Amino acid sequence: MEDSKKELARNHYKRALQGLEQSNQIFYSGKHRAAVNSSYYAVYDGMRAIHALDNDVGSDNCDDIVSSFNRLHIIGEWFEVPACQIIRNTVSIIKCGVPDNSPEVSRPEAMTQLIMSAQFISYIKVYLINHFIL
Repeated sequence: MEDSKKELARNHYKRALQGLEQSNQIFYSGKHRAAVNSSYYAVYDGMRAIHALDNDVGSDNCDDIVSSFNRLHIIGEWFEVPACQIIRNTVSIIKCGVPDNSPEVSRPEAMTQLIMSAQFISYIKVYLINHFIL
């Protein structure tokens, strides 16, 4: 595998970790909706880390990344079943998003999303370790 792809994957993974940390800080400041939004981007960067390793990197568009991730890594069952369940749920939340005019996200809803995002990023880490990227 090309070193440039590995480096790109590592960079996206680092951004995912930073995004997750940022979403936790936002959560504890009481801005739950903003924390959920930030966690979406952490998950997205985690997907981009895996996507960077694919032969057909293609677009950086969010919908394209999510679709490609589903097609190649969820449907293709590259992740174990528990990881797939977390990823499917997170991906469905990402696709729906939090509309700008939606009511405030409750603390329990935000906490659940942050926990799922952290689990997702941990599965990304395991995947990258198993593929000698980290």
